[in-house]
Amino acid sequence: MPRTTFRASIYIDDAARVQEAVQQALSGAGDFGVEFRLVDAAGCLRWVYQQGRVQRDQEGRAVRLNGVTFDITGEKCAVPEASLH
Repeated sequence: MPRTTFRASIYIDDAARVQEAVQQALSGAGDFGVEFRLVDAAGCLRWVYQQGRVQRDQEGRAVRLNGVTFDITGEKCAVPEASLH
């Protein structure tokens, strides 16, 4: 998915927090991990966890941000079985 499309799908209330995590990684932390919500193609909210690492060149400049995004909606929205009885 193109980066601009992915950014546009971040739920508006979470966008600043996600941007802050990425900026901290780019400015020196190197690694990041953040939970946030996305609006999927059907317009539904999905919870995701994104984990990444900044790759730097020999001068220490950030050249790439690699990572993975896990859908954690099931874990975030699970109803404890005891509450169903």
